[in-house]
Amino acid sequence: MRKKLLLVTFLILCIIGIIGCSKEGSVTKTSPNIREQVIGTLQDDVHRILGEPSGKLSGFSGEIYTFDNGTQMVFYYDNQMRVEKVRINDKDGTNTLSIE
Repeated sequence: MRKKLLLVTFLILCIIGIIGCSKEGSVTKTSPNIREQVIGTLQDDVHRILGEPSGKLSGFSGEIYTFDNGTQMVFYYDNQMRVEKVRINDKDGTNTLSIE
């Protein structure tokens, strides 16, 4: 379990780095490995990795994390509170990454 938490943390930080380094266009494809490691993660594990969210979604089961550089990660959860989708947006909204 600890190994999975460390791997998910690493992958999330890599994704944030990709968004931060991208200057134009939209990032829409992800490695199957990233998808396999993030999708299905329990909400409690997301909280352990990232702390408390900065906001919640209205009408959906999900949470928003906003980081110091302006990047936002939006986690969507299924009815078992497992991650079913993640959207990552850079601060000006020009780059978006979806993991589904």
